[in-house]
Amino acid sequence: MSEQYFTIKTYHTSGFGDQLGTQFSRLYTLGRLLQLQYRYSPIVFPRSIEPIWISKIKRIIFWLRYIIVFSKRANGFFLLISKILERLEVYLDKKISATSDESLSKFIGLPDVADGLPDDVNYLDVYIDQLINEGVNSISQIRDALYARQLEYTRQLDSQVAITIFRFCWSSNTHSYISAIDSIFKKAAVNHEQIAHDYFFKKYWNRRKDENRPASPSNVLVVHIRCGDSTVINLGERKFTINGTRILTDKELKEILAIDQNRLPVDLNHYQEIFNEICNQYTSDTFQVYIISDGYQQSYHNFFRCLLQYSNTVKLSQEEKVVLKAKIKTYNSEFLKFSYFKNTRFFIGETKEKLFKSIDALADAKTLIWGSGGFAFYTHTLFKKQPSILIHAKGANSENADAIKRMNKA
Repeated sequence: MSEQYFTIKTYHTSGFGDQLGTQFSRLYTLGRLLQLQYRYSPIVFPRSIEPIWISKIKRIIFWLRYIIVFSKRANGFFLLISKILERLEVYLDKKISATSDESLSKFIGLPDVADGLPDDVNYLDVYIDQLINEGVNSISQIRDALYARQLEYTRQLDSQVAITIFRFCWSSNTHSYISAIDSIFKKAAVNHEQIAHDYFFKKYWNRRKDENRPASPSNVLVVHIRCGDSTVINLGERKFTINGTRILTDKELKEILAIDQNRLPVDLNHYQEIFNEICNQYTSDTFQVYIISDGYQQSYHNFFRCLLQYSNTVKLSQEEKVVLKAKIKTYNSEFLKFSYFKNTRFFIGETKEKLFKSIDALADAKTLIWGSGGFAFYTHTLFKKQPSILIHAKGANSENADAIKRMNKA
């Protein structure tokens, strides 16, 4: 190819782990296999970095919905307020998705002068899912397809530019093609996670060194408990699975699990069982422990939003409302069950400061207990500096038992 550059455009409304571990890692590997040189273009994480003013407004929205949900009267005024709040939140969601805040990218070391884009360039967008639909299934075929597109694209340009940069894009549709993309990598005998780790590892640790961010002690145990926008709310006789701003039906649950078994939340009891087993085998001063979770505030916020949407068909009984109100009053107290070790720090909730500290803790982890979602798994595997032990909260008991025995020997 005449120009040897590429950049990446992730689907930016996805989460941090999804953008880096699922999307970027595959698109970056694709570019490197095509022997193109990577150039950085802005990557933002609106779901991870929420402006403070929006967080404050959402807090007010939560308590207004709280009043409506637990009111013993249903009237037209509350219905009107619910519609106004929903429209307001749709507006806030759009403001969040339009963010251009690169502070998280800078924190992990991505922007680099050496990786910057030249001034005079044109972008040729490439969607790997579209190429696969056209019958492309190998690196050589992708190379041929891009070369043909580049020739056609260059002929259509009115102005003469020095460089055409291939921009590998991930869309909402691309997730359905992950197995086909991985099949291409398998044919090329490459591990996209290892290639991505080699890239992110260097960037992250160089930035951490430059900013004098201290490393944790060597024996770090991290427990990441995903709640937030993906959790199960148990109200006694019924359980409700929240995913984003929807209460999932049984059909939707099956569809999600068919794509990714780790997308749905893991019950807190599974984490507790593993943690208790560790406590039984090690003294309270063995590990530096970090308990990380986005907490339940966003979970109940989304649950209220679902309940008050016009299309909602779920109605809570008075008994369920009593249980729900009690849970909200003490919604983050359950994490205190993980207080056995003397050197324990809790990063509970969604703030920029806690997010940054959580990333550093995950990079330092010697042992990671994780459950659902990609944040903890990908943050750890992409940035880690040493061999580590990963324990899945729903893993086989025999596997977890063996891993626990090896924790203090690794």
